[in-house]
Amino acid sequence: MSAPEFKKFPTSLRHCNNCKLLYRHPTTSEHESKAFYEKEYYQPGLTTDLPNSEALKKLIKSNFAGSEKDFSRWLPLIHSISKKLNKKIRVLDYGANWGYTAHQLNEQEYIEDALAYEYSSVRSAFGAKNLNIKYVNENEFSQDFDLVFSSHAIEHMHNPSIFKKHMDKLLPIGGYCIVTCPNGSLTAMINKSSGWRKLWGEAHPNFISDEFLLNQFNNYEGAIFREDLSDLKNFDYLNHLSTPPASFLPISSNLIGVFRRTTLGSNPGSH
Repeated sequence: MSAPEFKKFPTSLRHCNNCKLLYRHPTTSEHESKAFYEKEYYQPGLTTDLPNSEALKKLIKSNFAGSEKDFSRWLPLIHSISKKLNKKIRVLDYGANWGYTAHQLNEQEYIEDALAYEYSSVRSAFGAKNLNIKYVNENEFSQDFDLVFSSHAIEHMHNPSIFKKHMDKLLPIGGYCIVTCPNGSLTAMINKSSGWRKLWGEAHPNFISDEFLLNQFNNYEGAIFREDLSDLKNFDYLNHLSTPPASFLPISSNLIGVFRRTTLGSNPGSH
């Protein structure tokens, strides 16, 4: 059974008073969501179009520099975590697709190892075969990572509250989580230039707000920023983290959440 095509009939955005999530109604079951991302989900470019062997060789040779999947702008922030911890770090790329980010991370001298977690078996199989990326499944999650990096994955999840539960399984005390996604915060809604209404729908069944993330990570140290706030080379994110986490009222189309685990206790507000 494949996922219904929601664009063919009206949908609405609803708010959960308990977890603060903004979610699309009607939504999909977990099975339908899995089928959609395996067989129907499409975005122009390298998100869903797997490169042929010639194109892949060029990307690997340049370490993706200048491509649409060039993640080098994130490296200063990730490097700052390595410096803060004073060691080479183990990273999990959460929502790794076919492994382009994990590959770039593994090329950095301050990364001990970068592993991957991916919902789509088709894309993870491609990354394992062609980029030699090591993928882990939920049964293999352990508190063995200094950093979990997740770019534009949480908004696709059937139940985004699972993301925080996974962080509790993956991060020891002192471990960091970086999450970036479309911005569902109220400040973005009132900013007409953010394109707020176009950022949720069939492909994005959930709209992640600062309110939701603050509720989920209220037992972590952290902060939420607007992604375009940042010249990632110069802005010191780690010195802006607080307990409980705070929002810097992001108004752009994307947000960044940076969180550090400070206790092994779980968050009773999650579900």
